Amino acid sequence: MARLRHVFLREVLMSPANPIGKIVDYYYRVEFQQRGSPHCHCLFWVSGAPVLDKNTDEEVTAFIDKYVTCELPPEEDSLSEEVSSVQQHSKQHSKTCKKKNTVCRFNFPRPASTRTFISRGEKYQDAAKTCKCDKTDSTVQCPCLSQDKACKQEMDKDVAIAILTKVKTAISSDDCPYTSVEDLFRGLGISQELFETAYKRFCRNTHVVLKRQVDEIWINQYSRLLLKAWNANIDIQYCVDAYACCVYIVSYMSKSEREIGLLLANSQREAAKDNVSAKEALKTLGNVYLHNRDVCAQEAVYRLTNMHLKECSRKVVFVPTGDNVVKMSLPIAVLRQKAMSQDLSTDDMWMCGIADRYKNRPNDDTFNDMCLATFASEYRVLSKNEKCKNPVQLSSDFGFVAKRTRTKPAVVRYARFSETREPEKFYQSMLQLFLPHRFDTELKPSTCETFEEFYRTGFIRFVDGANRSVKSVVDLNRGKYEMESDRLEAVDNIVGDAMLENAWCELCPELEVERLECVEILKESSQTVNDDPEIIPDLAPSSKDIGRLEKRNVMSRTEGLALIRSLNEKQFSVFNQIRQWCIDKVNGVNPEPLHIFVTGGAGTGKSHLIRAIEYEVKRLLSPTCKHPDNTCVLLTAPTDIAAYNLEATTIHSTFSIGKDVRLPYTPLGEEKLNSLRSRFCDLQLLIIDEISMVDHNLLSYVHGRLRQIKQTGNFSSYGNVSVMAVGDFFQLPPVKGKPLYSDGVGSSIWTDLFKVVELTEIVRQKDAVFSQLLNRIRTHSKGQLLLPEDLDSKNL
Repeated sequence: MARLRHVFLREVLMSPANPIGKIVDYYYRVEFQQRGSPHCHCLFWVSGAPVLDKNTDEEVTAFIDKYVTCELPPEEDSLSEEVSSVQQHSKQHSKTCKKKNTVCRFNFPRPASTRTFISRGEKYQDAAKTCKCDKTDSTVQCPCLSQDKACKQEMDKDVAIAILTKVKTAISSDDCPYTSVEDLFRGLGISQELFETAYKRFCRNTHVVLKRQVDEIWINQYSRLLLKAWNANIDIQYCVDAYACCVYIVSYMSKSEREIGLLLANSQREAAKDNVSAKEALKTLGNVYLHNRDVCAQEAVYRLTNMHLKECSRKVVFVPTGDNVVKMSLPIAVLRQKAMSQDLSTDDMWMCGIADRYKNRPNDDTFNDMCLATFASEYRVLSKNEKCKNPVQLSSDFGFVAKRTRTKPAVVRYARFSETREPEKFYQSMLQLFLPHRFDTELKPSTCETFEEFYRTGFIRFVDGANRSVKSVVDLNRGKYEMESDRLEAVDNIVGDAMLENAWCELCPELEVERLECVEILKESSQTVNDDPEIIPDLAPSSKDIGRLEKRNVMSRTEGLALIRSLNEKQFSVFNQIRQWCIDKVNGVNPEPLHIFVTGGAGTGKSHLIRAIEYEVKRLLSPTCKHPDNTCVLLTAPTDIAAYNLEATTIHSTFSIGKDVRLPYTPLGEEKLNSLRSRFCDLQLLIIDEISMVDHNLLSYVHGRLRQIKQTGNFSSYGNVSVMAVGDFFQLPPVKGKPLYSDGVGSSIWTDLFKVVELTEIVRQKDAVFSQLLNRIRTHSKGQLLLPEDLDSKNL
């Protein structure tokens, strides 16, 4: 679905065919309903599209009719079935349609009209005197009308109600006798002009009424070309008010995030009132987020696989302003290096930001009169290894920048302070963004007490020698990035929940029907199903008066004794040696670490012995740990499959070892090392299964990690941790590495250190002849002939 949508955007919408015109900019966001269906909300900016109130209404409606239609194709048309199935609103109306005491909150059936026209809101209606003419009688000519032109006077409310009621009753009846809009208006004794006048009388906001025949009043608008390519529901509209549309759509796309944000804010306020600790407050917030944010399976897959949930044709750059902006510090390793060389100060411990690079821009005609907003919008920072045709070098070793694509400057975002509530921060932000400068002192000279004073009375000298007022320069640059900002702010302020829901019903009616149905289903299921709440230990409310001590047992004592009794003589000798070492540890003898290599063919009980040793070591050494749940014996394996069979972990994940294991040994960073020290502070025995797949480099990293964890300064093997290696060198060798038994490989940490114990008794197979045959195959060399009895089919 994600790939299909991406291909549809690139190969259809933005193709040279231009099915909705040439798209110059776009933005889309994928949103999920409770049922899990993804929906894509898009905004497209089309080149040459007419703008309402700047172009004529005729130009706007011609543009709309070119790309948007409500036509119900004839049955022989291949598109007829698609329109009827995915674009037609239910004539029976769903439960959500009748919400708020209305027949259909999505305004279906839609009005029939012979042409597309623009219906403006109350603020566009003329203040002329009301026309009292009787327009219900078609035989009487209205003196206010002349030559089929629209009535210039506002229609009386009762007259408008009468006209619209007659139209709606006629088209809503099951046995509507009219086949066309012309027949409908002729039969009701009205004209298209009278219908438009009556409709506009009750219009509260500006919207487009599309051309519809009588049989198309249940069809939601669509694009013929797009529907044929997409074959799914499409809501496509011309935006009569781009700013209001952006507010409505963004609020719809982030509805779930907005709701959970309000819940988290309320939870935070309650936690502050109760004066709870920071840990308990964080638990409360986590609990609220976990149980109130619905994430369907498809959304989870999108997020886990890093698929795009949103995409924009423009880059967005945030420019921090003010005195104490948030900065990122240099990496800890760089700070330590600077500190050792005594070259560290409070000024150079931070990573450089866009404002720092702007102040160090080149000293030439192109950049001298450039403000910070323009620099951030038109230029991008080049990485050290990135090559560009025309890089621009910044001074003071601040790197390089390059000009963005000429027609695609980035969108600049910044904190918007209130001019009335925070005037000093407001004017400081305006000067930082829109006044050319190289030093902060240029934003408020010593002769001015406030930023506002300098903004209103100050002057600056440009490169050409001209003196210009600060206010004119700031307002000119600000106008490039804050077009109609007052209007956008007003739209944002007047938007309420009720207005938003009405706007959503207008923007995407079929999608809103599905969303509201999902909400109703969710409410019903929450009322009928009364399951126990999910208990998560980390988020569960805790009581300070009650202390709980939990210890996780691998197996019971009875099971453990049965396991030990099942060991054979060779297995028990290894088991008893490790058990005695543990007893000496408990008694404070502090014996030397053990290094044992247990080998043997398949079926000799190596895994069986590992489980018995793990049980006994945990039983003996757990009481000596700082915390009962700390790790005293650790099971690892080089591969996932081997680790899974023993319920162990892989060597790489356990000790934070990457894929590229090269010598000399690379120490682990302090942050991860502290985490490992906390986890393995009580580690006494390390068991490595499938040792045949471990090469010298990997074993050296295990040795190095344990020395770092245990902080042993001398050359102590494996940080004085006992190691038990288990495996069979006749089995799989290491991947791209030499086995440990190779000459001259790992002599100090393997050959000279480990004591070998071989298990010879096969306990898995009961057939002695077959077991001996398997062991001979195990030790068989390449090119060596098999024994005649081994080739005998009776032995197989």
